[in-house]
Amino acid sequence: MRQKIESEWNNLFPKFFYYNDSLTNVTSEIRNFYLKDEETEKINFHQHFKALTDAFSDRLYIHSTKETVRIQTKYSPVYLYYFNYPLKKGLVYLYDTNPDWPLVIQFVFKEIFWFIREYILQQEYPSIGVIHGDDVALIFRFPIIKLPPSSVDFDISRQMVKMWTNFVMNPYVNNIRSIKYH
Repeated sequence: MRQKIESEWNNLFPKFFYYNDSLTNVTSEIRNFYLKDEETEKINFHQHFKALTDAFSDRLYIHSTKETVRIQTKYSPVYLYYFNYPLKKGLVYLYDTNPDWPLVIQFVFKEIFWFIREYILQQEYPSIGVIHGDDVALIFRFPIIKLPPSSVDFDISRQMVKMWTNFVMNPYVNNIRSIKYH
């Protein structure tokens, strides 16, 4: 799949983003916006991973969510929030697995690698950003995702719980650290 994306990106754009493939100017505009005017026939999947993730997130999540809210608000109140806090060890940690290997072995190696990188090499694990469901990992306990009480993630988790609790009590105004939501 990666090789096909890299070599046929311009032909795949319309299929991925659901528009008529005769609109080459749309392909060019999308490509320029996300790939910052890099005009090459091929793209490097790893080099452009963040840009590709942003493009797919905008099309598949952000646009679809906005459209759903627009339609639903005709019939009932809608409450929406945009979560963009990158967890130190988010759900991407669970998704980055190989189906050919037993999960237990993969997680043992991940934990060893994580420990070596963080505590021995003293390097932060690179974040690829926020993925769908990371906010839920802050509210409910996941066995793999640990939130030590001294971590920033733990503090964000407490804020999320407080925000959701306050929302249940009064959905019209919510105030967390001087940020007002309404």
